[in-house]
Amino acid sequence: MEEYPEELKLTPVPVVGLMGLEHLFPLIEKYISPGKQINGKYYSSLKLLRFKPGESIPKRSERKFTYDGYKIEGILKSNWMYRHFNSLPAVVAIFFTCDESDAEWRTKESNICMWIENIRKNARTRSYRIVLVFVKKAATQDSYEPAERLNSLRKRADVDSKNFITFVESDLQNSTRKLEKLIVKLASDYYKEEEKPVSYT
Repeated sequence: MEEYPEELKLTPVPVVGLMGLEHLFPLIEKYISPGKQINGKYYSSLKLLRFKPGESIPKRSERKFTYDGYKIEGILKSNWMYRHFNSLPAVVAIFFTCDESDAEWRTKESNICMWIENIRKNARTRSYRIVLVFVKKAATQDSYEPAERLNSLRKRADVDSKNFITFVESDLQNSTRKLEKLIVKLASDYYKEEEKPVSYT
């Protein structure tokens, strides 16, 4: 087993991209459920990747639809498993606050939509799931939810309302578990969709 690459020796877990409020990411990593224990070491149930706002997610390679003169040397490319285990997120979670002035919010909304458009553009036919994570300091913070702004963002970014979640910073453990549950479901849907071209090749 020693000669096999790492991705063949470990149980695969969903790969998740985090973007936005970077100060939260180490705290979220702390509360993610532990995965399996292998050789005395616990591995997280999710693999978290950090992306800068607007950073490009790895692009999907162009598919070959003609095979004239193409020599097939295997079922999968040599780095296919490595990329899906380590660098290609099934889900990208974008964290943001919503307490700015109207002018500042309009700018932020435009930026978030631009990040999402960039992710989708680079994905080509790969359907990364996008999660919008609205962060507020405490559950009791301003009894109101900025519904108008959030609805505007969801519609403009074309993100399903089911892929929206409120994250309470003062309740990190419960908020992280709720987020993790949503991510696992969306990642499962993504991987089922991604395996179809491979299954029917």
